[in-house]
Amino acid sequence: MMKGKIRKILSLLMAFTMVMNLNLVTGYSVKAAVDYDVVITKVGIYQKDGATKVYADYKNVGAASVGSDFNMSFYVNRESIGTEKIAAGLGAGKTARVEYTVSGSYSGKCLVTAIADINDGNTSNNNRTSQRDVNSAEPVTEPETAEPETTTVAPTTPETTTEAPTTKPIYDHVKITGITYSPENPKVGDTVKITVTAKNEGDQMVMNKHVAVKIGNQTLKGTITIPAGETGSVTVNEWKPTEAGVFTADASIKIDDNSSVTGQVSITIAAASTENMEAKVVALGGFPSEIYEGDVITFVTLVQNTGNVVIPAGTKYTVNMAIDGSSFQTITLSQDIPVGGYVKIESNWTATRGGHTIMSSMDGSDVTKKINVAKKENKDYTASTGGMDMVVTDIGYYNTNTNEYNGTINEGDLILFNCLGVNAGDTVKPEGIKCGVSFEFDSDGDHHVWCDTEKGAIQPKEFHTFTANGGLRQDSGDKYHLWKATKGTHTVLAYINDDSQFSETNRDNNKKTITITVPYNVNATFTETDAADNVSVEAADVKPGVVTGLTCTKSNETKVSLSWNAADNATSYNVYKGSELIGTTTDCSYTYTGTFNVGDTASYTVKAVRGSAVGDGATIQVTTEATTSEVQAYGVPQTFYASGDVSMTVNDESVGVFKTRVYEEDKRIGTYANNNPVTFGNVAIFDYKGDASVRIKVNRTDINSVTIRPTRKGLSAAQETKDGATYITINMKEGQQGQYSIEFNGSYKGANSIMLFAQDILNKPDNVWKTISSYEKTDDLVVPEGKILWIEGGAVLNGYVHCMNNSKIIGRGIITQNDWGPWGGNNRRNPVSVGYEPVYYDGNTPKNNGKGGTELGSSNVQVIGISILDPTGWAVNIRNSNNVLFKDVNVVSARSNGDGITIQSSYNVFLDGCFVRSSDDSIVVKNYDNINAHDIRVEDCTVWNDIAQCLEIGYETDMGGAGSSRCEAGYKNEDAKIYNVLFKNIDVVHRFHKGVATIHNGDNIPIYHIAYDGVYVDHKAKGTDNGGDGNDIDIEAYAVNRSDLSWTHNWHDVSGNTISDVWYTNVNVEGGNATVGNVQITDAHWGQTISDDFLSWKTLNFN
Repeated sequence: MMKGKIRKILSLLMAFTMVMNLNLVTGYSVKAAVDYDVVITKVGIYQKDGATKVYADYKNVGAASVGSDFNMSFYVNRESIGTEKIAAGLGAGKTARVEYTVSGSYSGKCLVTAIADINDGNTSNNNRTSQRDVNSAEPVTEPETAEPETTTVAPTTPETTTEAPTTKPIYDHVKITGITYSPENPKVGDTVKITVTAKNEGDQMVMNKHVAVKIGNQTLKGTITIPAGETGSVTVNEWKPTEAGVFTADASIKIDDNSSVTGQVSITIAAASTENMEAKVVALGGFPSEIYEGDVITFVTLVQNTGNVVIPAGTKYTVNMAIDGSSFQTITLSQDIPVGGYVKIESNWTATRGGHTIMSSMDGSDVTKKINVAKKENKDYTASTGGMDMVVTDIGYYNTNTNEYNGTINEGDLILFNCLGVNAGDTVKPEGIKCGVSFEFDSDGDHHVWCDTEKGAIQPKEFHTFTANGGLRQDSGDKYHLWKATKGTHTVLAYINDDSQFSETNRDNNKKTITITVPYNVNATFTETDAADNVSVEAADVKPGVVTGLTCTKSNETKVSLSWNAADNATSYNVYKGSELIGTTTDCSYTYTGTFNVGDTASYTVKAVRGSAVGDGATIQVTTEATTSEVQAYGVPQTFYASGDVSMTVNDESVGVFKTRVYEEDKRIGTYANNNPVTFGNVAIFDYKGDASVRIKVNRTDINSVTIRPTRKGLSAAQETKDGATYITINMKEGQQGQYSIEFNGSYKGANSIMLFAQDILNKPDNVWKTISSYEKTDDLVVPEGKILWIEGGAVLNGYVHCMNNSKIIGRGIITQNDWGPWGGNNRRNPVSVGYEPVYYDGNTPKNNGKGGTELGSSNVQVIGISILDPTGWAVNIRNSNNVLFKDVNVVSARSNGDGITIQSSYNVFLDGCFVRSSDDSIVVKNYDNINAHDIRVEDCTVWNDIAQCLEIGYETDMGGAGSSRCEAGYKNEDAKIYNVLFKNIDVVHRFHKGVATIHNGDNIPIYHIAYDGVYVDHKAKGTDNGGDGNDIDIEAYAVNRSDLSWTHNWHDVSGNTISDVWYTNVNVEGGNATVGNVQITDAHWGQTISDDFLSWKTLNFN
């Protein structure tokens, strides 16, 4: 007996030792066995009230209540459809049911799977799969304790309770998501700890996988366990570097004997010597002397290398920006800084009222500034005509206890109120007549205060401050004109000309109400504030950072395409083949074209540039690969008619040539209610890569010549006549994808031309929200936030689409309104809109979605590859939006008011590789709201303009955001401006009416930093034939007089010149110089290379 007990004790000790050893090796603790066990007893699917639902019955067969929350994941036909979270607490022996509503549609028999993601006593019974008919009856109210026999299971498909829907091997599910190390700036002799983080995206736990980090000839090891759907980390064995330099740490997780997942990071080791590597914050500036709440302030921190050695790329210093002691931004430096050199760090902050302490700090050095932020007075009003019209635009106050304006209010404080009033009329308020103001609190008219001493003249549009000087307050001692603050929320109403001392054109706008909640806390202002430091340094003093992420995205016989990550402080990039400089770009990508032999290898290097300073480069080896040709051809789409005159093949595959409305009058005819007269032009769409042999058959024999525009793209055609038809052959190579106009006998009209959209093959993305695969008609389709709408090639969406935040429209399909009536009423919606857009019309009155004025509409929107044909008016409306990409989008409009792509009060907008043929302005930038249009790039686009201007800024440069189709009189953006607009590498195949590069400043606002860099006009007509109202001018830029305008708008008065810093580089019309008309520009640049400083804002990046 004693020996038996000893053996049991030894066995327990050995087991405990094994568990402890496991804990030491893996870094994870071993969980004690749990006493609950969840088993799925039944799964099913049914329909009710038009919805499809799946469900799972589950039971706790353990001895204790379920001790943790868990997820129940559902699959139909082995595709994941969703997850429900289930709370802990199901008692021992108890059963329950969970249901999930399916978003897709199913019919017939389906495989239904449920998986409980829980670490309980037995994980083998945590999933169940059954075949069930979608038309099954709704399950009984109480969940069943065991799954009964069912007659709906096909006899050849036995049920399984062990199989989980796994579509990929485990190594595809595990991804290394991060490799970090500490300390942040290691040096020789330091103990460096490296942590590998990975995510398990699958539905199976990954257990005890070996992790290895190889540095030189050393391998650091560890193990990792990651539950399904979670992220795990492991810190491998420590590393002690023995020499300085940049080391590559290659990390891998061994999944099985044949597969691993990998990652990599570079670690810079500093020398352990007397060298002093040190950087300090030495200045903080960039902010103005007067700051108002709501202003976006850019603080500039100047960091200097105060050591005696160059700080190499890869060394990390963290700059911390703090407001009132709370950190709001941290920035990590990672570029070379020469001894004594500087680097600038910018931090943006939206100002809030009161006094603030700003501190920028790094490694024991800091600079602190005290600033005050004032209340921003509201001066918005609507002007009127026909007499005097007094309006209160804002209400303010002075706290007699704290001696501060518009600051903190505490219970018991005595407050002196004032208001800002304006004469919105066009008649002077005469001197000698009192203009009084009463202030009423919480609708208590018996105890109000007033101002009754203002009797001076008030000119039209003149503002005046009215301060209370009398009253009937009984809670402020003998100070009857002061309001004593009490706890709670209160209303304050200011009523100007309250006793009607003079007549006005409108008395409905004489009152304004604000709400004040007591206590109201605002940081106390400083009696003395700090000025911004001078943070100007020479560009050469700031060496740009190192280029990272250099990759080759395409390499074939005709092109090499490179891309990389943005480098710190870079304004441009040099690209080298070997040691030869082959190009300079401000983008983070570059395509080098030429002739390359398959199998040849060359090195390409990219270096960041700032001024005269050039950073260290990144280099890759690129091997030329053979091009594999592939074609995707599309037929004639629904609701469009096939061309009876022309047919086409590409690489022997048939391409549908179809008709869409076009405008060919060369002059403006018709009204909004009466559409322009239109004809029909031919369109053909296909995608390709490699080589594409296009064969066109025209059912006539009188074709003597073929012109392919843009002519500078160099495409040519061969033709032959036989069997009563003309056959035209065009051979297109890789790199010649694009949009073309193929024209017969020098004519562009009707059957004499084809608009050919031959673009790169576009693959369907993952996680598509909705697919248009053939034809769908919709009045209002909203792409929800974060969703993707995919329109397949050849498919048609007939109607209106609105893009919300983080949404995308992708595909080679068509959005049209070709069966909608003329422009007007409910037909005024644009086929594609981003941001603000009326969603329907009541007669001619817009019922908008509330996105107007200063409110941002949509952000981070991408529209890629689609064609927009035959809109009722404007084709694309980008309004009140930020970070918008339109790439390879084709637009053809024909009806009145047929603007192509309109960018209104939006910023960070990029039009890339688009085609626009329009019956009004082709690409136009405007201000329609209280958000300014800026940072706009239009590059590599093709324009065909039938009416109005090609590349236009204006006329509406300050519509003011009144929320209607025309701005209410006097409702203006007082800080309106348009700036940072670049038109680059633009082909204009036809210009039939008015100017090419035009600025019409209808509201005389500041317009600056504008560039037309490479605009090439193939064909130009004056637009004056047959009584047309066009002109011969290609370039004009001026402020527009009111008398020049033919429609109603309260334009600003024109006084002085407000257009400046405009660049015209390579604006070429039919092989010669452009015709210049009325140009009123301060600091115009003609034929000069655009400076790096001009392009410093050009930092848009899209995923």
